Order: sequence, then structure tokens, then C-alpha cells
Amino acid sequence: MTHLNILAPRAWTGSRGLSTAAMASLAVLLAVAGGIVAELGEPGFFFRDDMQHYFMPMFMEIGGQLAQGTWPAISLRTWFGGNLVGEYQYAVYNPVSLLLYWAIHRMSDPAAAAFVFSVFHLALCSLGTFLLARAVGLRNDLAVVAAVVVSTNNMLVYWFAASWISHLVAFAWSTWAMAFLVRATEDPRHAVTAAAAIFLTLTSGFPQAAIAVAVWAAVLAGERRYRTGSFRPAAALAVSVACGVLVSLPAILPVAALVEDSMRPRGWSNNGFNTALLGDLLKFSFPSHASLLNTYGGVRSVTPPLYLTAWFALPVVLICLARRCLIAPAALLPFAAALCFAVLAQGPDQLGPFRYPFRYLPWFHLCLALACLVLLHRATRAGPRPTGAGSGLGTGVILGALSLVMFVLSVQQQPDLWRLHAGFFALHLGFSLVLAAMVRTRGTPVGAFLVASSLCFTVATHAAWPHNNILGRMVLPERPPAFVEGEAAAGGRSLQLAGHVSSGRADVMEEATSGNAFLLGEGGMINGYSPISPRGLAQRLCMGLFGWTCPDAAAELFRRDAETGLDLADLARIDRISVSRSSHLDAFLAHKPDRWLVAAEGRFMTEFRRREPLPAGGGNLSWLPPGVAVDRTPVVSDREERHVLSAGPAYRGGRLVLARAAYPGYRAELNGRPLPVEAYLGVLVSVVLPDDPSGELRVRFDPPGGTAGWLAASGGLGLLAAWLLRTRFRRRGSP
Repeated sequence: MTHLNILAPRAWTGSRGLSTAAMASLAVLLAVAGGIVAELGEPGFFFRDDMQHYFMPMFMEIGGQLAQGTWPAISLRTWFGGNLVGEYQYAVYNPVSLLLYWAIHRMSDPAAAAFVFSVFHLALCSLGTFLLARAVGLRNDLAVVAAVVVSTNNMLVYWFAASWISHLVAFAWSTWAMAFLVRATEDPRHAVTAAAAIFLTLTSGFPQAAIAVAVWAAVLAGERRYRTGSFRPAAALAVSVACGVLVSLPAILPVAALVEDSMRPRGWSNNGFNTALLGDLLKFSFPSHASLLNTYGGVRSVTPPLYLTAWFALPVVLICLARRCLIAPAALLPFAAALCFAVLAQGPDQLGPFRYPFRYLPWFHLCLALACLVLLHRATRAGPRPTGAGSGLGTGVILGALSLVMFVLSVQQQPDLWRLHAGFFALHLGFSLVLAAMVRTRGTPVGAFLVASSLCFTVATHAAWPHNNILGRMVLPERPPAFVEGEAAAGGRSLQLAGHVSSGRADVMEEATSGNAFLLGEGGMINGYSPISPRGLAQRLCMGLFGWTCPDAAAELFRRDAETGLDLADLARIDRISVSRSSHLDAFLAHKPDRWLVAAEGRFMTEFRRREPLPAGGGNLSWLPPGVAVDRTPVVSDREERHVLSAGPAYRGGRLVLARAAYPGYRAELNGRPLPVEAYLGVLVSVVLPDDPSGELRVRFDPPGGTAGWLAASGGLGLLAAWLLRTRFRRRGSP
């Protein structure tokens, strides 16, 4: 076999009429236009479900910390999910994400902030896809087509951009990583940009993106070895990936520490939950086919179509088959990668801490779209003129039959929507016939036609399905739930004892909260949103994903501790408790001490407050052993507090307890000497005091694995520098 010389950098020549930079700008503008179409179809499109009670409230909180000059490692405003470096999906090590948090926290409307944040990353994804398409050999107009179909992809827009935003952030950066990895095989100097893009991907908060980049790198290494017969491309890939991973370890190690000390499900299973169905996966070119998914609420039809790659995918395959140009060497890489992602999307649905394999679908769509466009590129350049069955009439008949099959299958799935499917059928058939005619006539603007037709389907899809039918919208009150005036006492916080909260009902959400939604207002809560589920609160208060609890939480909350004589409500400095008017209220009334009084009663919640407010001062101190006093508290912040202690003759040893969630990473020093830090009652930070506790006590949260992570990052940068020097010397030594 003759090996192709693909190590020499390709010339980035522009398509006829417009430069590469202009076409890249067009791709960005079209992605923004797609986001505007979604927002016009349903105002608040990008502010649904997890974006409402998980991401955007915390993004605002992080932005506020940045505005105050604080790096957001943790937040004391929520305990269940306040470990920002450990929760991972908040991407606090990604500099671009941090800049956006700082910018959007100034916006008063969280829905508008969500629009800005999501559309920015759709544009970023579009530009990355354009660069990737150019890297695999597509000309500019077809690269714009790829950018448009990926940035308007149904899974990406309706699921990731509207709710699971960390997935969109990581996917967007992964397109850049994939593009620069291809470039690194051609020019070793691109190992720097590839490593930087991998770092931005791995610090974006979506772990499956790391697997996706690894799969792409492995397939790329194999494809380059096959096509060139050389291991040099694999060496550049190895350096790029190794450096990108090493530089990302400061962000990864705190996550590993929190997962290790969590209740997050782990193991190996495949019950088909949120797993792509193979039969529906093959319908990647059906614009209106409502696929099935075993998801929340059981097996359900998902709208809009979840498995749509591009309307032209199958027509392109049939056209190329008719023109005898179905095999293109440049299509090997994206097609092989698409097969890998199709397999990953099949499951298992739980693999260690990873779950929901249908999250790999956007990479399947991306690679399959690239493969189809590579075939189309070849067909429009040098395809032979067909005769007989491959003539224009024969191709038209085949395309008509294909569109009819799509229509019939879609109507079988949703017979009551046959008129809608008929409209999509007419569009698909008409566009397919036009595409076949344009391919036969070389020199026609196929790229412009595919962009326009794809946007036409985007508009039609948003008109037919304004939102995702699986992910609901919460009704957020204008202010946080509270029945009586007055904020919590200084240093205090609230707790909600409730199970499932009907977040779609306005009357319920006027009294209750869900996840992090309370962060959009003032004050702090024990509750929050944590997919990782820190062990302490999950076990002590049976707290789950959205901060929901069980009735047994009341008994644990008021169980008196033998060492301090206080209960968890006192030690956590809780001064307001909202209880669901259900079995939660019965359990609460059975265990509450007399010092808790009814402050207000609503239809769904009853609020209790202390008879006497908690004493102010002392930062977050909630217990000092007898004989120890606090002279002053010079520093109190989210990450750190300092107290000047003095000991009297009554001191006989003991521990100091802080009303802080006991995340892995807390350190304590007394006059510069380290002290043991323990999780008290599995929930609170406690410091074991020495024989003489007099002096300045410093308690600080430092992300776990910090030293090892920064050493690894330094090693990654050193390896990258050595690689660049080696590349420079080799280039100088070349004849």
C-alpha cells in the first residue's frame, strides 16, 4: 500500500470567495443564530431543570466570590454541594468558565445569564467543529456545514445547553482538542495547542469528555499508523495527551478525594437506563422520528429527535454509493471514531462513577457528520457520472423511498402527529432530490445549500418542539421561600426537611426550594444539589441528589451528642427549619426540643425558629471545650478562619467544633503547628486541641492532592517545553 504523506502541514486555503477566517466567523454567527431561534421558540429555553436549581445559582455564587477577589474553592452558603473544587461540574479550574461566571453574576435575570452562557459555548463549539472539519480535510464551505449541524444538534441544544450545561462546556472544548490533536500529528509544535485544549476540556466538569478525547486520540493514532506506516504521529499524540492530563491533575485530584468519601453509586451494571437504543441509533438521518429512551419516568418517547445527526447523512451515503465514491481514505478517522462512540453509547449504564452512556451521542453525531461530509467532498470533486441504476432518476427513486420509510416509521411512533411528520417528509424528500441534482452538477454551491437546509430543519424542529419533553421547568419565586420577615442570625443557616418537591408548581415553590435554587437569593442552607453526594450528610440526614431528606432525618438532627451536650442542629448553627407537611412534620414534632417554635404555617411547609436566637460572633465556632475562650476572630471567609484562643485552668483537653461541612481538605494549625482535623458526627469540621491551646488557630480548606497536583502540572509543562525544544532542534537539523 502506498502511504500518504500527511505529516506535512496542510495549507489552509480558503474556499472560493471567502477566506478561512471569514468562514469561521460565519460558523460562529450561525451558531448564535441557532441559539436565538431556540430562545424565540420558547423564552427561557436555556434556563430549565438543572440549569435552574443546580448550575446557574452556583455560577452566580462563584461569580460573586470572584468579584470579591476570592478564588471559589468552597461556598459556605450550601453544605450539600458546597465543595466547589470537588463537585467538578462547576469547572472552577477552567479560566474561561471563571471569566464567564464573573461576567454573568452581574446580570439580574438568571434566564438571561443562562442564555449568554449557553450561546457562548454553542458558538465556541461551532468554531471548534469548524477547525476540526478543516483539520480532517474538508473545504471551508463544508466545514461551515459541519459547524452548523453540530452546534444545532438536538441532543446538544435541548439537553446540554438547556440543562446539563457542563456537558456542553466540555463538549465544546473537546472539539478544539480533537482538532489540535489532528494538527499535532502533522506539525509537532501543535502539541502545545492540543495540550491546552485538553486541559480546558478536562477542567470543564464533564468526565465523559475525558473518555471521548482519549477515544479520539487512540483512533487517530491507529489511523495515522495505518496511513503513514510511522509511529511519529503517535509520539506527538502521546505527548499532547500526557501534558494535557498532567496539567489538569490539580482539578481532578480533589474530585477523586470527594468521590472516595461519597455515596455516589459505583460499580458495573447495564439496566439500559439512559442508554442509546441501537435501532434508534441507526435512524441518524430521520428529522422527525421520536426515539424511545429508558429514562426518568420509564421508557418514553423523546422529543425532539434525540438521534438525529443531520438530515443529509443517509442521502449523502446513497448518492456516493450511486456515484461509486463511497470509499474515501479521509473518512476512515471520523467513521472509526463514530463506531467507537456508538458502542460506548450502548452502555453499561454504570461503569465505576460514570453513568448515562447516551451522553456520548454528541460525539457520535460529530464524527458521523464529518465522515458524511468527507464523502460528499469527494463526490463533488471527482465522482464519475453514473449511468443506469445510478442515474439521476434511479437516485431520485431511491431517495424518495428512503424519505417514505422515514415518514412511515415516524408515523408508527406518533400516529397522532402524522401531519407534522408529513411536513418533515416533504422537506426531506425535496432537499434530498435537490442535493442529488447539485452533486451531479459540479461547481454548484452545495455547502451553502446544506447550511440553509439544515437551518430550515432547525427552525422547523423548534417550531414543532419548543422544549425537551423530559427535562421540566421549575417555577422559581421572586424571592427565596420564607414565611416571616428577618434573615437568619449572623453565622446561622436554614435547613429544609422534605422529600420530593413539586418544583413545577408555583404555589409549592413559594414555600419550598429545590437544589441550589435558594442561592439566587440571600442566606445559606444545609441543603443543596450534589450528584456526588458527600457521605456525612447523605448518611446523617439521608440527604439525596436535590437536597431532599427522609422523615428519619429529624431524629438524627436532634440526637444529643454525649461529648458536647448539643444536637446537630445546634452544632451546625441552624436557626430556621422548614418542614414538609407530611410524614416529615410528624417525625419532626416527635423529636424537636421545646426551644423550636412554629414561626409560620403554609399549605405545604411549616417553618420553625428558635425561641432564642443563636449568639453572634466567633465566626463559625459552634463548640469550645470548657476552659477555652476566644479572644478575637481576625479572619473569617469561605476557605479560612482564624481565632485567637486562650486557655484557663478548667481546660482538660478536647476538641473545637466548627459549623462547616467536613469536606476532605481541611487543615488546622496552632501557632504554625499542625493539628489533627476530624469529621465530627460525620458532618462537621472539628480540631483536636493540644494540652495548651493558647495562640492563633488557623483552619483552612486546601483542595486535596494540591501539592501532588501542582507538581504533576509542573512536570507536564516541563515535558511540553522539552518536546518543543526537541522539535526546534530537529527542524534546525533538517536539510
